[in-house]
Amino acid sequence: MPKLITSPSIIESAGNKPKIIREYFGRVNSKTSDVSIAKMTSPQGWIEPGQKPEFDEYTIVLKGILQVETESETFEVKTGEAILTESGEWIRYSTPFEETEYMAVCLPAFSPRTVHRDGDEDNKEFNYVKILKTFSQVDIAMIKSLLDGNIDYYFQGENFLSLRPLLEPAILMVNENDAEEAKEVLKDFELNYLGVSLKEKDNEETEDK
Repeated sequence: MPKLITSPSIIESAGNKPKIIREYFGRVNSKTSDVSIAKMTSPQGWIEPGQKPEFDEYTIVLKGILQVETESETFEVKTGEAILTESGEWIRYSTPFEETEYMAVCLPAFSPRTVHRDGDEDNKEFNYVKILKTFSQVDIAMIKSLLDGNIDYYFQGENFLSLRPLLEPAILMVNENDAEEAKEVLKDFELNYLGVSLKEKDNEETEDK
């Protein structure tokens, strides 16, 4: 059945200058893990860290010049041209000459967990943030089905909840690097009875302060 995408999601970019990423298909906007399709608008002088992603990336330049570096050579991909970079090879994108617009298709879909940017190995100890809490095992099972494979998370207090229901809630903790993606994935998810969204209750909570 056809699925109409009426608008993209704006995804946070990496690099030294702000680049606008409009994701039409992907893990955030369409809940698609097999492929992501996004339009990039990159300012002159932008450069991002090198990466060794776990996905192939197909790029078509709509306007301007996209510079693509590999370990052995550098390409200047101009308006109307395209380039394919394959999973597992080191690459770095930049737009040193002028503002550039391009379309990027990733197979499987782009994820912060699978892009493996330079320096990631030096930051393995991530902070986790609270997203929501619930007393419902049904909620936990449903949330796991939505997040597994895409988001770095865990449920704090899940085992205690199964042993002594209704005394303490299970709290969904998400890697801070995945927090915005997790919120997008769960924004339409409705908690069952006794589920409480931390996003709505943060200002009322005092127990964690």
